Amino acid sequence: MNGCLREKQRTEKPNFENGCEYVNVRRMKRNPMKFSIITSSIIFILISSSLNISNGEITYECLSKSSDKSFGFIQCSFCATPRFRFLANARNNNEIDVCTDGNRPDITTVSRAIMDYMTIQGHFWLNNTDTINALEHLIRFMPVRDAILLFGDRSDTFVEFLADHVKLAFLTRSEGPSWMKEIPYDVFMDYILPYAFLNEKRDVHFRWRPRFFQLFFSSILNTNTTTEAMHIIAETIPLAAASGLLELNNTSSSGYVVSWKSETSPMRLSPQDIIELGGGSCTGTAITMSAVARSVGIPIRIAGCSQSIQDDDHHWTEYYDSSLIGPFGDSWHTKEDTSKGNEGGPWDRPSAPMNTCLKYLIPHDPTGLNSIWVSQWSSPLMMPLQWGPEISKSHHISWLNGSSVSGSNRCGPYCAAWGCGMNQTQKYKQNECWS
Repeated sequence: MNGCLREKQRTEKPNFENGCEYVNVRRMKRNPMKFSIITSSIIFILISSSLNISNGEITYECLSKSSDKSFGFIQCSFCATPRFRFLANARNNNEIDVCTDGNRPDITTVSRAIMDYMTIQGHFWLNNTDTINALEHLIRFMPVRDAILLFGDRSDTFVEFLADHVKLAFLTRSEGPSWMKEIPYDVFMDYILPYAFLNEKRDVHFRWRPRFFQLFFSSILNTNTTTEAMHIIAETIPLAAASGLLELNNTSSSGYVVSWKSETSPMRLSPQDIIELGGGSCTGTAITMSAVARSVGIPIRIAGCSQSIQDDDHHWTEYYDSSLIGPFGDSWHTKEDTSKGNEGGPWDRPSAPMNTCLKYLIPHDPTGLNSIWVSQWSSPLMMPLQWGPEISKSHHISWLNGSSVSGSNRCGPYCAAWGCGMNQTQKYKQNECWS
């Protein structure tokens, strides 16, 4: 401290040299509160310097050694982010630096530090233990592309985004209909809590969960089952002006609703893109329906084939209702997405495009495209998609391959229920169509 904090009589503003801050101590003594704040800042700078903390940028080393869903990347980036690393060390009175001497922070340390930071920024929780568990689940299985936003964004936009999703997911569980409280915790964690479905844009500024929560939550409060709530959601999505109220020349009008526009994937996948760009096709409107469902506490995931005929995919939704046995003998039920111009779609039976996926299913397809998949946040398997960044085709680093996301293969249940092959007579078991 003595080597850094020294009196500099003619300095009007703080300045930095060799990691030390020189201040006008005489002026600070006249204002004890300001002196305290400046001194705290100096202490933080000194601790950061002694711990060899970087300037908060995600390092090239972190990026180059990472693989998708790599917790090693999370650890590396966490240690390069001063505000999080500082809070982790503060919990153990700075006796041990979680990022040096062979130490690497575990998932609980990372999640608790991020929760502490959120709380410092004014976020408080229904239950701290639930919040830690939720953050652990989201961060442990977070794609590298999202971890870049979490650790590389100094404006805290993605931190706020995560806080939204954690708060509102638990709010629906505590204040929703009684059937929501009976949803198994693992189902809640994988199919209500997560903020993403496929490789769509994350809509961190559009904030779809609080937006859709305000629009739809009250409409499902008196429902008795998930299926009853889903019917309400399916009927009201084509009527909801989710982009808000617009005004021109003192005349008010509602913004765009969720509309159907064919052949628009992958440009229009996220709820914001679907609404603000004037509509979307099957994958985008399925993601939007799923976002609405999760925002009110309904467990839901994307299902589909990434290819039926050449270069043509189709996706729909599966939602969880344990009060009814679904077409696959479990609690999962199918629903095609709804939008203005495409309000119909079957429940628990295949549509024509779904049948096309089944007809062109290839057992043990080496590309994985001609098979049936569902999205799943924590799955170790990767669900292939048709679209991704061009760079992924020429680079060995797996997280650059944005054309795959976590998912589970479901060819067996679909083939057993509705048949596969051109005549849909093949009743493959799971190990006969995917291994």
